[in-house]
Amino acid sequence: MEREVTGDCGLAPCPPTLVKTILEQMDKRFEAMQNEMNRRFENLTRRIDRFMFWSFTITLTVGGFVVAALKLLL
Repeated sequence: MEREVTGDCGLAPCPPTLVKTILEQMDKRFEAMQNEMNRRFENLTRRIDRFMFWSFTITLTVGGFVVAALKLLL
């Protein structure tokens, strides 16, 4: 004997439309959370990319200065 699962609203079972509405609201909230996480991840990725670019540039610049100083001194 199969029964439709409708949830529990306290003493009486919930009507199927209420359960469907609740599930749709949960889906919307999860989708909003996922969009927020994607936006944060993209921002973090952009910041890391900038940091890598500046770190690499500064490393090359300092390396160039060290090589130039060693050439002048030796």
